[in-house]
Amino acid sequence: MNEEAWLKCITYLYEDCHIPECWLKKDLDMLEGDKSFKECINRIKKWDFKEPSSLFLTSASPGTGKTHICVCMAKKFWYSFFKNNPDMEITRNTFIKESELLNEVRATYKESSKLNEFNIIEKYVNTYFLVIDDLFCTVNNDNNKSMEFARRVLLD
Repeated sequence: MNEEAWLKCITYLYEDCHIPECWLKKDLDMLEGDKSFKECINRIKKWDFKEPSSLFLTSASPGTGKTHICVCMAKKFWYSFFKNNPDMEITRNTFIKESELLNEVRATYKESSKLNEFNIIEKYVNTYFLVIDDLFCTVNNDNNKSMEFARRVLLD
């Protein structure tokens, strides 16, 4: 293991992405589940981040390991990235909760905002690796408008 790359990876995820320290200690071998879940974990372990380039969406009940998987994927990606690009600096959060992303987009609707919706979405689209945690979990009492907003903004 390249210790310098590992330290840079963990520091980035903790300080810039604000992933709690307890999550950074997790690895894929700690997950348990049924056969299809284990197959998914094994595919992630083998993934070289080159082929296929992919979108990974997971939906399940709370406590099933979705965030755990996402943190492990982020650790694997960023370790590989910093190992191969030791001088590269990443200056934006690439692990964000859907509610935080939606708050950023909503802030652009204020008259005082110098940004628009497109600027925020573009910032996240133009990144090497992005995790949107708790996707479609943001719900309010306004007829689920938050969930519809997320589907419209994030998937269109």
